[in-house]
Amino acid sequence: MIHLVGLPHTQFDADEFSFCAFTAKSARLAPMLRSVGREVTVYWGGNKADVSLLSIEEQNKYFDLYTSDDLPRIEWDANLSYWKTFHSRAIYEISRRIKPGDYIAVAGGAVSQEIVDYFKNDYTCVEPGVGYGGICRDTFCCFESYAWMHDRYGAYGIGDGRAFDTVIPNAVDPTKWSVMPSEGYALFVGRLIARKGPHAAAEIATKAGLKLLLAGGGVKHKEPGRITATDGTVIEGNVEHVGSFVGDARRELFAKAEVFICPTLYIGPWEGVHAESLMSGVSVVAPDYGVFTETLPKEYRYRNLKQALEAIEIARITRGEHWREHAIRSFSTDACAQMYGEWFDRLDTLRNGRGWYQL
Repeated sequence: MIHLVGLPHTQFDADEFSFCAFTAKSARLAPMLRSVGREVTVYWGGNKADVSLLSIEEQNKYFDLYTSDDLPRIEWDANLSYWKTFHSRAIYEISRRIKPGDYIAVAGGAVSQEIVDYFKNDYTCVEPGVGYGGICRDTFCCFESYAWMHDRYGAYGIGDGRAFDTVIPNAVDPTKWSVMPSEGYALFVGRLIARKGPHAAAEIATKAGLKLLLAGGGVKHKEPGRITATDGTVIEGNVEHVGSFVGDARRELFAKAEVFICPTLYIGPWEGVHAESLMSGVSVVAPDYGVFTETLPKEYRYRNLKQALEAIEIARITRGEHWREHAIRSFSTDACAQMYGEWFDRLDTLRNGRGWYQL
C-alpha cells in the first residue's frame, strides 16, 4: 500500500484544479499506480480523496473560496495552523491503516518533513513528484526531469548519485487533449508572474507578428494591448488575457494555437503546460535550459530574441500529429505508469530483497 499525502488547500481533482500542478499530478498519479498493481490510499483536503484531512468548510476558512483566476493562497510554512492540523491528522489516519511493507509518499515536499520523520524508521518514505524546491530528508525522490534532479542535488550539496532515486516525467493524459487546425494565435498559459515570463512571451509573439493569448491567474488590470499582473509585471503588445479554462475549453485553447511560447525564467523542473501543448500537436518555443533541454530539439530553444524568432518560424511549420505521437511515447499516463511500476519494484528490494545486489 502507498499512503499518498497531498495538500490542504485543494481538492483531489485534476480537472477542477488543473492550475495547481501538484494537485493535478497527484490526481493522475494514483490511478497510474493502481494500473500497475499498487494499492493507493489518498489523504487530502476537501471531500474527493479516500481520506479527508480538512473539510471544505475548513478549507474555506483558511484559504477562502478558490477560483481558477486566483493565485494560490497558501504559505509553505509547516508551523502554520492549517499545516499542523493537516499533518497531525495525516499521521493519525495513516497510523490506523498502515501495515508492514507499506510506503509513505508525500506530494508537498519539505513542508511535510514531520510526516516523514514520524514513519521513516519503520517504512520507506518517497517523494513521487519532485518539481518543487524543497525536498525532505530521508526520502527516495522521483524528479520530474534530469535537469531538476541535478539542480536539487547541487542545491542540497549532494555530490554523489543516489541509486534509488529516479526521474519520471510529469504524465499527461492523452484523452484530455486533441489535435485541431490552427487558428493562428500564439499561446501562453500559466500564472501571470514575472518568473513565468509572460512579458517575454508577449515580446516574442509581437515581434513575430502573432497575437498572443494569455490564460491564467494573477491579473490586476487589463486593457487593449496592456496587461498588468498582480506582482507588477507589465505585459504589452498584441496581447489578450482570456481568463482561465478547464475541461474541453482548455483542450480547444491549446489545440487551436499556432505555437506555444513557454518562456520560463527559472530553471523549469517540468512546466506541464508545454507538455500539454505537445500532446495537442502544437510546437513549443522555450529557453535553452531546464527541462526543455530534454523535451525540445535545439532549434526550438533560444538564448536571445533573434533565436526565439527563428524558433517561432520553425515551430509554425512543424506543428502537427507527430508531436502528439512523441508525447504519447514519452510522457503519457500509460508510459509513465510503467516507469513508476519499475521504480517501486526496485524500492521493494530495499526491504524484501538485496537492494543494489538484487538480480
